[in-house]
Amino acid sequence: SVSWFTIALAGFVYGAQHPVWIDVVIGAVGGVSLLVVGYELRGEPLRPVDLSRILAEVRDLLAVPIEEAEAEISAGALPTVVGDPSQLTHLFQNLISNALKYRDPDRPPEIRIEAERLSDGAWEISVRDNGIGFEERYLDRIFKPFQRLHGRSEYEGTGMGLAICAKIVRRHGGEITAESTPGEGSVFRVRFPAGGERVGGPEQGSEEALR
Repeated sequence: SVSWFTIALAGFVYGAQHPVWIDVVIGAVGGVSLLVVGYELRGEPLRPVDLSRILAEVRDLLAVPIEEAEAEISAGALPTVVGDPSQLTHLFQNLISNALKYRDPDRPPEIRIEAERLSDGAWEISVRDNGIGFEERYLDRIFKPFQRLHGRSEYEGTGMGLAICAKIVRRHGGEITAESTPGEGSVFRVRFPAGGERVGGPEQGSEEALR
């Protein structure tokens, strides 16, 4: 069909380099699983990536919705991990966009990104928000393709954002999970295998507010 051809072409042209545009195409022609398959078409070689730079790039990409939501994003020192820069950018863009989308209408969004070195040498990155949250009994659904906890009339989207996040994290040999309390907020945790070292950006042990 025209839909399948259009989405397949978008995946071939953009691949993992510009997954956001595949998302746009999916939204335009209807959801199909090729959005996920598109990530298998192309990817950059894994290399050391400074997550503080990734966060700065995501901040620029989301400057308009951050300003419109009057959101405050703060971050501690973030590490360097071995990864695909384009896919890691899309990972954090999706997680922060998710926090902005599901914000509590009665308070400005507060999003906090932190890193913790675990005992096995892995890095755990947490993205915490004060949004509407969700019931944890739905945790097994939110990372699956086309699974939505809210109707399209409430929140726009394809139901693919967190599924893409999970696929990116798996490609990096990591894990992603979440904790949430309805009415209080959520925290998404991404674990990267050992191999990265902490870098300044902001300075080690310091904090930086991004607004």
